[in-house]
Amino acid sequence: MSKTCIITGDTRGIGKVLKEHFLSLGWQVTAFNKDSSIEKIIQQSVNCDLFINNAYADGIQLELFNNLYRSVKKMIVCGSIAARYPDTDMPKYSVDKKILEDRVLDVAHNRAVGQADILLLQLTGKSYADNNTIINLVDFWLDNPSIINVGFEI
Repeated sequence: MSKTCIITGDTRGIGKVLKEHFLSLGWQVTAFNKDSSIEKIIQQSVNCDLFINNAYADGIQLELFNNLYRSVKKMIVCGSIAARYPDTDMPKYSVDKKILEDRVLDVAHNRAVGQADILLLQLTGKSYADNNTIINLVDFWLDNPSIINVGFEI
């Protein structure tokens, strides 16, 4: 039986790279775009093997996280270095990513039985566009899920 992966935001960047990677591994991948309702995403994601919370759209990531961290086996949350180093050109984005980061870390540090293993992926600079680094990091985490927060620049 193949593993299931649900991903938000798969048309470019990290989302596209991870979707293609998991498809190449034989996973059953379902992708949702910005036109998908939060309710539909949540309904189809419950009990999946991996939920990739990637698409940014004014608070959707936080809402998906809050609704799914107890209902999926593993979750990758794509944060942003802007959470720690705010982007003056995108203040709302920076604030939303900071709120998301704080919530993910709070949940991770107060781990409960039945809670998903969580990877908070925060890349910047060249590492954001380095597909091999992203894939290797995610594969490593899947084998060693105690890692919860990764952020670096190459």
